Amino acid sequence: MDLEDLISAYKSSDNSSNGFESAFIRQVQNIKVPLKNNTENLLSAVALEGMPLHLTHETIQNYKNATIVQVLKSEELVLIPLKAKDKINGIIVADNFITKEPITKDDLRMLTMLANQAGLAIENSQLYEKTVMQANLDSLTELWNHGYFQYLLQSELEKSRIIKLPLSLIMLDIDYFKIYNDTLGHQSGDKVLKSLALLIKNQSRKMDFVCRYGGEEFAAILPQTDKKEAFLIAEHLRQDIEKHIFANEEIFPNKKLTVSLGISTFPQDGLLPAELITAADKNLYQAKHKGKNITCC
Repeated sequence: MDLEDLISAYKSSDNSSNGFESAFIRQVQNIKVPLKNNTENLLSAVALEGMPLHLTHETIQNYKNATIVQVLKSEELVLIPLKAKDKINGIIVADNFITKEPITKDDLRMLTMLANQAGLAIENSQLYEKTVMQANLDSLTELWNHGYFQYLLQSELEKSRIIKLPLSLIMLDIDYFKIYNDTLGHQSGDKVLKSLALLIKNQSRKMDFVCRYGGEEFAAILPQTDKKEAFLIAEHLRQDIEKHIFANEEIFPNKKLTVSLGISTFPQDGLLPAELITAADKNLYQAKHKGKNITCC
């Protein structure tokens, strides 16, 4: 059988007319695998032990209560861990419900080779993704760094242009931060930056991108957000920061850590990233000149 024959056989074996969008697929997607070793959960046993498991026509009866056996309703089953060195990244589950022929040692050898290659490929992919992520994060605050901010703003602007929806940018700067750094030193200042970054990140929406622009200045890209909504978000954030207790904040002139914010919105304030940044910065400096701890747009 070639792949098309297998797909046809699979579809005809299922009562659903939707083929792969079938009850079987939904059952498989709903399988939960707690990572504790017990005979009722074959998947967790294979994941923890890292060894293949071949259930023959005779031995599969001993595991009739196992979830995977009940879902697949197979007469013979093989579970092969996807391994990268000593790490298990997943499991290949295979049966013979098309041919009904016994699973041989050659089949097991082939599946094990495939699983080892797949496990290594998954591991390499995850390591690459982690490396890319770290390269684009600010090491102190663990927010997106300035370089990635520029990339994100350009990318999100292009999306906004295509879907014809607004996008807003918030620039945020800590008030009187030089006084804090000069009094307590940069290590204490770094702790405040980390605390503030975490607060901003936790208060932002999932769709937003929070970045460290540089020094004590932060930026938030708000997709599909008009100026009015951006102002409400910025004001809510400003008030949350003012209420939050930061270490040694009595050193600030107002005895509290506060921030000033500036907003710009696509397309009113600019069509290019540089234009939006300039407009938001202009409003930020206006907020500083008006007495700080306010939002200007």
